[in-house]
Amino acid sequence: MGKKSRQEQQEAAKDASCSLMELERAAEELGLRLSSLIVYEDEEGVQRLNPLYLAAISEQLQFDGDIPELRIGAMPEGVMPAVPIETDAMDLVAIGLSLEKASKNTLDEIKSYHKSLLAKDPFALSRLGKDADLPAYRRGRSPSFVKIDTSGSEIAILTDKERQNYAWKALSSTPGRKSVAQMLEKRIEESFPSLHRMSGVDQIPIDESHWQTMFGGKEDFNPGCGLIGLVWKSFHRFLEKYKASKRSYGFEVKPVNRVSDRQAGWSLYLYEY
Repeated sequence: MGKKSRQEQQEAAKDASCSLMELERAAEELGLRLSSLIVYEDEEGVQRLNPLYLAAISEQLQFDGDIPELRIGAMPEGVMPAVPIETDAMDLVAIGLSLEKASKNTLDEIKSYHKSLLAKDPFALSRLGKDADLPAYRRGRSPSFVKIDTSGSEIAILTDKERQNYAWKALSSTPGRKSVAQMLEKRIEESFPSLHRMSGVDQIPIDESHWQTMFGGKEDFNPGCGLIGLVWKSFHRFLEKYKASKRSYGFEVKPVNRVSDRQAGWSLYLYEY
């Protein structure tokens, strides 16, 4: 059998919910290091997923539980939704606790949504497929950010172990890093009103700043390290040199998701327009 072209391989990878191109785009956003060909053809001519792709997904699932951007089927039973949050918090513990609450709330919404569908049609979930997904949490798409209120009193009663678990969740999970990235963008807008937030920019930045940290085991992580404060100070210092400029600048903060290397953090990109 002749070797399939790139286009033919993409067509073979298409699913009812998302195409190979969408999978690659989502994988890039998540920082997964994949082969350029997600699908390959084995000796018997059967289309299969690249083992490197499967390994990258499995590793990410250890921290996130679910990856709706890359999922092509229904969310498995027992899996919790991986939902980013809208937050102003600079504390990893508060963010981690809010992530857990958002995940539980989203799961409740999914169950309620499915219940309403099944009340009208007992076979709705199997018949509708991806159309049975909660609109805010659909397979093949990035989940919507969720607004969650977490009070200081909720954090105050946490045990040291719980604080460590929540702080770890905020740093090690993709939703956690995405939530922090959005929060940093809001703080930059407030502190540097002449700069404009940009998203999905298709141009080379004129300058950039990166803040990364290695993360090992959860047991060794210090929840009171003030990590986000360090990131904010680093980015603020970086942007100060552009504060008095007469030129027009835009910026974007992206999470660093090098899970395979146990590196996490955030990158700030500055564009001129």
